[in-house]
Amino acid sequence: MKHLVWPLLIVLSSCIVPQHRFDRAEEFVAPPPAELVASVKMTPIPAGVSIQGSSQGLAKPPLYEPGYDSQPVHRVYTSGYEISTECVADASYGACVMANACPALAWGGKVAGAGAAAFCKWIGMRLPTEAELERAVRGDAGAPTVSVPSPWGLATCGNGTTAQWVMDDYQCDAYVGRAWANPLAKGSSPLYRLFSSALAERLQPAEAFSFRCARNVDATPPPQPPKLPVCQGNCSVVGLALGERFGCALRGDASVWCWGSNDRGQLGTGQVFDAMPASAALPVAVTDTAEIGVGLAFACARGNSFDVRCWGDNRGGQIGGSTNPREDKPFTVVGGATHLAVAGNHGCVILQNQSVSCWGHGGADSGGLGPTTATPIGLTGATALAASETSDCAIVGSTVRCWGMLIDDAGQLAYTTAAAARVYNIEASAIAIGEGHWCAVVGKQVHCWGNRGHWGGAGLATTPEVVTTATVVPRLFASGTNTLVIDPSNLILEVNTVFPKGWFSDALVAGLAPATEGGGCTSRDAEIRCFGMERGQLGRGNGCNLEQVASPLLLP
Repeated sequence: MKHLVWPLLIVLSSCIVPQHRFDRAEEFVAPPPAELVASVKMTPIPAGVSIQGSSQGLAKPPLYEPGYDSQPVHRVYTSGYEISTECVADASYGACVMANACPALAWGGKVAGAGAAAFCKWIGMRLPTEAELERAVRGDAGAPTVSVPSPWGLATCGNGTTAQWVMDDYQCDAYVGRAWANPLAKGSSPLYRLFSSALAERLQPAEAFSFRCARNVDATPPPQPPKLPVCQGNCSVVGLALGERFGCALRGDASVWCWGSNDRGQLGTGQVFDAMPASAALPVAVTDTAEIGVGLAFACARGNSFDVRCWGDNRGGQIGGSTNPREDKPFTVVGGATHLAVAGNHGCVILQNQSVSCWGHGGADSGGLGPTTATPIGLTGATALAASETSDCAIVGSTVRCWGMLIDDAGQLAYTTAAAARVYNIEASAIAIGEGHWCAVVGKQVHCWGNRGHWGGAGLATTPEVVTTATVVPRLFASGTNTLVIDPSNLILEVNTVFPKGWFSDALVAGLAPATEGGGCTSRDAEIRCFGMERGQLGRGNGCNLEQVASPLLLP
C-alpha cells in the first residue's frame, strides 16, 4: 500500500485487535475523525460513456483470470460520481482498525476486499465499481495503461504494480451483455475483485493491494443506445467464418454481418469501439457479396462484381494496398477475383484469367514478410482455393497444388514456394486446410494427408488417402486440428470439433474457429448455433465461462 505513515500503528493494531471482534455486531465502532474524512481528496467525474476493456489482454494464458469480464473493448455508461484522488493511506486504514470498523491487515500487510469495503463505508462512501475505476484511471478514450496520466488527475498508486479493490454486481456478461450498464454491488455478499490500473499488467500478480473510495453525485440515466440494424432481405445464412475473437456471416441477401471483438476494426463498421453490445451482429458496408473469408483479426468479402474488399488489422499487410495499421471500413484490395481464400494474416484470390495473387504474410511466404499488395505468385489455371495460417492450396485441373509449410515425402515439415508447389494427383472439387493437415473432396469421397490425428487416425500421411465416403458430394470444413464433413442431413465425419450430438441433422453451413480460439458454429436458414469456449467468436458476449457451452447466436 501507499504512504506508509503509521507503520507502528498498523503493527500494534494487528496485535491488539483480534479478527473476531470485527465480526461482532455489538462491538462499539468509533466514528471517523473529522480531519481524516476531510483529508480524503475527491475527484469529480461527470456522467458519460467511456471506452473500456482490452481485447488483447487475454492473448496469453491463462484464459480465466480476474478482469476477464472486461473483454472485449466496449463502451460503458456511468452516472456522475466522485472517486478519491489517491489510494487510501496505510495510516488512515490503521485508524479504521483502531476504531473497530475495519479488520486488521492480513499477514504480509495486504488489505482484504472486505476491509477495503469496510473502510469506505466507515467514512460514508463505498468501493468504486470496476467501470468507475477503469474510467477514472484510463479516461473516456480508454488509454491503454497508466503510463498515460489519468485525464482526471488521479494518482497512479504504484504505477500499475498495485492492484486495486473494486466491487461489482458480478455476472459474466455484465459489461458486454449490458454495455451501457454500470454494475453496482448488491446483496449481503458482494464480490470484491482486484483490478490492475495498468491493463497490460492485468493478469500479473500485484506487488500490493490498495483501494480508493467513491460516492454517487447524481443518478443521471444512461442515454438510449442506437437501435441495432435489422436484416430486411433474405436472412438465411449461406456462409460462416470465425476468426480470433470475432466472426462473420454471409446472408442470402448478399449482406455481411459480423460480431465479437472490434479492437482492430474487425466488424467493419467505421469505428473501432461500437456503442452497443459487442455480442450483437452488425452489418458491414459491403453489398452484393458472393464469398467471405476471415483471418485472425481481419475479414474480406468478394462481390459478384469480382472486387475484394477487406477490413480490420493491417499490421502485416493483411489489407492489401492500405498503408494504415488498420482499416475500420471495407477497403478495396483487388478487382477481377472469382475466388477468395483468407486465413491467419494473409489472403489469396483467383483472378478471372485463373492466375493466383496473394497478399499479407504467413501463408505463401517463409519469412513472414509477404507482399503488402495483391501480387501474382506464378500459379495459373486455378479453379478453387483454400488457405490456412501457414499454407495455401489451389485446384489446378486434375491436381491439387499446395505451397507454404508442408509435409514432404519424408514426413518433415518444410517450406515450399508457390512456384515449386507440391502436386497431388487427385481430381478435387473442393479443398480445406487445417494446421498440419490438408483435405479435398474427390467425387463423394474426402481425401486427406498430413497429421492423421486431425481426421481420426494416427501417424502421418504424406500422400492423400480416403478418410470417408458420403452418399452425395459432401461439404468439407477444416481449421486448426479440426475436420468436419457434412453430407446434407447427416454428419459424416467430426474430429476434434466436439459439437453436441445432433447438430448436423439439418446443418448446411459450418464455421470453425482458429486453433487458438476453439469452438465453432453451424447454421441452417437464419439460425446459427455455436459451441465452445466463448472469447467473442461465438457471439455470447464476453464469455468468461471456463466450460464449453452451446447456445444460439441471434442475428438481428
